[in-house]
Amino acid sequence: MNKVVIALVVVIAVVCGFFIINKNSSQEGGTDTVIPEAVERDVHLGQFEDQSIGLAFDYPEGSDGYVIDDVTELVREEFPGSEVVQAYRIMNAKEKFELENSEGGREGSPAMQLMVFKNDQRQTASMWVDATPKFSNIGMAFGEVDRDAVVGGANAVRYTTDGLYLTDNIVVASGNLTYHFSGSYLEVDSVIHQDFEGIINSVRFVPLVGEDVQLGAKIDVQVACESALSYMQFETGEQADKFVAECVAGGHPEVIDRYIESFDLDGAAI
Repeated sequence: MNKVVIALVVVIAVVCGFFIINKNSSQEGGTDTVIPEAVERDVHLGQFEDQSIGLAFDYPEGSDGYVIDDVTELVREEFPGSEVVQAYRIMNAKEKFELENSEGGREGSPAMQLMVFKNDQRQTASMWVDATPKFSNIGMAFGEVDRDAVVGGANAVRYTTDGLYLTDNIVVASGNLTYHFSGSYLEVDSVIHQDFEGIINSVRFVPLVGEDVQLGAKIDVQVACESALSYMQFETGEQADKFVAECVAGGHPEVIDRYIESFDLDGAAI
């Protein structure tokens, strides 16, 4: 009997020792795990500016950065009769090269795009999004639609649509133009999604070609007051018209001040 007990004790000790050794080994092995280091990208800060649409922004340029192509004519051919003023495609340089040199058809990689439209009616970004679903794709939006966003100091709408890829949409109204930025991606933490946010955060509006105002020039009060519609929101068109009329009559001097400051019109007369 004693021999049996002793044998059991020995077996238990051996088993326990085996688990202790394995545990220590796995812990030691864990310290030897190699964590891959982040790969440094070959990029530098590039600057985009197009005075014909009064827009500028920063973007990553270089072999691991992006290439900006003017695709205005392609868009106009696809959407004849549309009020597209300018269109740009912003694509990773390497992925663009691979796409252009691939044999046979293939799906394009996630990319960014900027489309600029006439906005002679001075619609707010929110109004334009609802009135132009063919371009805004607001019908494909999911999640929150932020109609109180601000980009570059101007009224904006932000939302995400779902299709082949997830796409962030930012629509900005400034002056008599509407700017639609879109950036597609597979994962929220992807590089292209982060780069898109960087571009949006760097957006700034510059004077349009021919808008330089000399000392003694006069400001069109109607235009100045209507510019408020690019950063203010109204429930109805009637309310917007009433605000503009009050502004023209001198009821909202802060609008004129903002217009002068936004377009660097110091010295211009009213």
